[in-house]
Parts: sequence; structure tokens; C-alpha cells
Amino acid sequence: MYVKYLMAAFLMVFALSMILQFTAYLFQSMADIQENITDDLDAEGATE
Repeated sequence: MYVKYLMAAFLMVFALSMILQFTAYLFQSMADIQENITDDLDAEGATE
């Protein structure tokens, strides 16, 4: 009887968890990129 609502609730929980996973992965990748850029700039400054 309420299967439709249970499925919709499950999909909402699934979607929210995927959004959290995506943002965590995005922030981790952005931090890695920033770290690589900073390391490259430090290396350039040390050689000059």
C-alpha cells in the first residue's frame, strides 16, 4: 500500500548519500590538485 512512498524515501536517502560521496571526492581531488600546485611552485622557487 505504501510501497511507492517507501521506494521514494529509499531513493532520497540513496541520492543524498551519493551527493555526500561526490562532494567528499571532489574536495579530496581539489586538495590534491592544490597540494601539487603548491609543491610545484615551491620547487620552482627553490631552483631559482
